[in-house]
Amino acid sequence: MPEGHVTHRIARDHGKLLNGRSVAVSSPQGRFAADAALVDGAVLDRIEAYGKHVFYHWSTGHVGHVHLGLFGKYRVSKHPGAAPPDPIGMVRMRMSTDEVTIDLAGPTDCSIGTIDDRAAIVRRLGPDPLRRDAKPEVTIDKLARTSKAMGAALLDQSIESLLQERRKANSETRFEDADDIDIKIRKLDRHRLKLERDA
Repeated sequence: MPEGHVTHRIARDHGKLLNGRSVAVSSPQGRFAADAALVDGAVLDRIEAYGKHVFYHWSTGHVGHVHLGLFGKYRVSKHPGAAPPDPIGMVRMRMSTDEVTIDLAGPTDCSIGTIDDRAAIVRRLGPDPLRRDAKPEVTIDKLARTSKAMGAALLDQSIESLLQERRKANSETRFEDADDIDIKIRKLDRHRLKLERDA
């Protein structure tokens, strides 16, 4: 499964290619066709990452949701002035402009919903430490109250939405944000020990 910080890189990199542009959205595979029709040709306002979830905010007011799961992956093809390449494999969602095409295959979830649907997903999750609006005190409070061991607690997405996969990341998938995550983990460990001593 892609590490949580990878979704932030995806949102950043894909946003540079698509944000503010009219995007042709389709489903070569067919499974996403009805949802794709809702935003086909709309302007993509922004792409947002929260934990391992990616949200697409469209000018229509719709919000797309992607969770890559174990097998999901994107393929980016740049083709300035040329036609998009033929799909490779079972492409669930295709997003194209005159210059670039991004194909998504094999996700656990790929759907178009509303801002309320996005809010419902986020409510299930703990804070994402890579977001500027993260509230670490929420995670600290949940860790202080849980009876789980620290390692098990950090695997709980309702406590912390990003850390579980980072703990399994290898050196080939390290990004600059990973060091910040390790610092946060150490701070949480120290705070938990202090709470236990003061109890």
